[in-house]
Amino acid sequence: MLSKTADNAYPSTLDLEAVNEKAELREFASLQNGNVEHEEEEEETVAYPEVIPEEERMKPIPRSAFSQHVKEMHREREKGFELEYHSLASPKVYPHFIAKLDCNGPKNRFANIYPFDDSRVVLSVLDGIEGSDYINASFIDGYNRQNAYIAAQGTGIQSFIL
Repeated sequence: MLSKTADNAYPSTLDLEAVNEKAELREFASLQNGNVEHEEEEEETVAYPEVIPEEERMKPIPRSAFSQHVKEMHREREKGFELEYHSLASPKVYPHFIAKLDCNGPKNRFANIYPFDDSRVVLSVLDGIEGSDYINASFIDGYNRQNAYIAAQGTGIQSFIL
């Protein structure tokens, strides 16, 4: 039933592939002309939740007890929800200052996707070229090996020109 509803949510005459292709072409043309749009951000860092230790995690609620659990959470002016919310771990913050340097701005295809300073791929420095050690890419650990992979999201054509 859900897929039938989703199928009817969009008109069948709308060609989503064509719409996406046109948007990508406009973006590519903009990049070719040297235009890189950057949105202003208030924060210089990105937050991700830390892993919560096993003993502090919320325990699963059996389906048969869920209704009772929700009632208990609503008691005393929603205090249960507030306490549960505050028991969540605070996010850990990872800086990305190198990516936001003016000399590296044109190398960032998107204004909100940056590699973290501690996991970014560092290129060999070219003499006299500021920011030549920067590429918008990050190392990713593998199953048994650190920095086993390199991830680059939305790379621009200039990343492949040698």
